[in-house]
Amino acid sequence: MYYRNFAKKIIIFLIFTTTISLFGCKKNKEDTKVTNDFDIKIATNLFNSYMESLIEENMEGAQKLYSKKLKKDKIKKENKDVKIKGYTTEEINEVGKSALFIAKVVSVNVKEPYTSVEEYKIRVIKEENEYKIDEVNISMDKEAFTKNNRIRYRNKNNVKTELIIKPSTLPDYSYAKDDKANIEKLTVPKKNIGPMSLSYSENFIAISTYDKNSYIGIITIDESKAVQGGQDQGDQGGQGEQGEQGGAGGGETRQEATDIMEEIGEKPIGKEISSLDLLKGSKIDFMVFSPDEKFIAVQYETSDKTKNTRIYQADSAEIIPFKMEDKFPLNKVNVTLSSFATDSIIFNVSSKEKNDKNLTEFIGKWQLDLKEFKVKKM
Repeated sequence: MYYRNFAKKIIIFLIFTTTISLFGCKKNKEDTKVTNDFDIKIATNLFNSYMESLIEENMEGAQKLYSKKLKKDKIKKENKDVKIKGYTTEEINEVGKSALFIAKVVSVNVKEPYTSVEEYKIRVIKEENEYKIDEVNISMDKEAFTKNNRIRYRNKNNVKTELIIKPSTLPDYSYAKDDKANIEKLTVPKKNIGPMSLSYSENFIAISTYDKNSYIGIITIDESKAVQGGQDQGDQGGQGEQGEQGGAGGGETRQEATDIMEEIGEKPIGKEISSLDLLKGSKIDFMVFSPDEKFIAVQYETSDKTKNTRIYQADSAEIIPFKMEDKFPLNKVNVTLSSFATDSIIFNVSSKEKNDKNLTEFIGKWQLDLKEFKVKKM
């Protein structure tokens, strides 16, 4: 009897030990699976962090996200005037242990009238158990620029470009949004073209013109209105060939006359224009649409060098129910645009004077909810 009980105990012990061992092996296999699997959420967060670094011009932060292969190539930003101001994710494709993100990226030139929409294809991989950017391919989609004080449009890498609008066809008068009663009809400036911004769908372009005041409008683009046999402009390039640049030599004068003659009969692809605002005594820094194109944000500088940001509803051209000047003391601070986020916009508030302790409650990064139009400090 003793030996029989002893044998039972040994058998029970062996069964228990085997069960624990098998459970442990299964758990280790599951842990290994979790470790080796590709998590698309983590990859998406990395992609968004990378794009935000580009918008903030944090190249050091962007390079920290590169794979070993990409880190070998030292990246130097050549044109510091062309800045990325926003992006929208078009596609996410998971392929094995990697993900391909396709995004439309809007850039603007802060020194001269130029804007573009480019397609970014970014591959995220898992390298040594960390998610990294392994490949970045960029192709031009659309761009708009000025030549001979006209706004023109290029589709992808086409040699032929299309006329969007001539300043002479802008409205002659408009009202400032600050003039709620619409009492003072102001002359729309037409001599100088300012910053522009294409929308992500490329169906709209926000334009500005200026003298002592700045006019802002949104033009609807209709590419079907482009006529065949129009202007072949192989020598006209985008940036750096603005008509308002100087040097009115005889050759340039003849070329301008030729360009104007070629424009006769050319049908503009600008279909409609909606007047957004006329900012008195101010100059536009840049503009950008929200990813869903429901809003457009405008950063501008007033005559006393104050930076401010104003947000409009793109379809109605009305200011949203929140104005920075109602919340922040613009005589003491600057309000500058950072970027759009999902259903919100991020902006920065900085002091005009260094070490002003009385402004602590205002200084910093803020987020404005574009549904409730409520603001909070981040």
